[in-house]
Amino acid sequence: MKKRNKSLNFFKGLGCLGVVLIHVKFPNIFGEIVSLLSQFAVPIFIMTSGYFIYNSDLKTIKRRLLKMINIFLISFIIYTAFYIIVHFKTGDLSYWLISILSLKSLIKLIFFCTIDYAIHLWYLIAMIETYLLWYFIVKKNENNNLNIKHIYIYIYIYQLQYT
Repeated sequence: MKKRNKSLNFFKGLGCLGVVLIHVKFPNIFGEIVSLLSQFAVPIFIMTSGYFIYNSDLKTIKRRLLKMINIFLISFIIYTAFYIIVHFKTGDLSYWLISILSLKSLIKLIFFCTIDYAIHLWYLIAMIETYLLWYFIVKKNENNNLNIKHIYIYIYIYQLQYT
């Protein structure tokens, strides 16, 4: 059994607190300062996920990817069911369905990890895309002694800066 890295647990806990502080709005300048100081939270979660997946084998990556997809799909179904009921009751269900099934919505999902009515799921979408990319990188380099993973990581991080 692997020994837990307590330092990472500390940073993940700090990240959880940061996420809460991002979403709880305090008034005036104090609120702006708290929000600004809490922006470290999401990068902490992305870095710890990267730390845990970096030297993983394909089986582990696939297992984690499928777990995230499962969590996403359950959440997505719940959000979608809720909004179908809401838009059915307000009488604009067909307009809503057309808007969410548009090319624009698909582009936003793939490139910006967002679903307009379920914006809270963006992190799961981003992690699924990242794990999927990492799965193919590891699979491609499985029999190769050259460590080309670093080049892919650099390109991916560079691309994230501009999205």
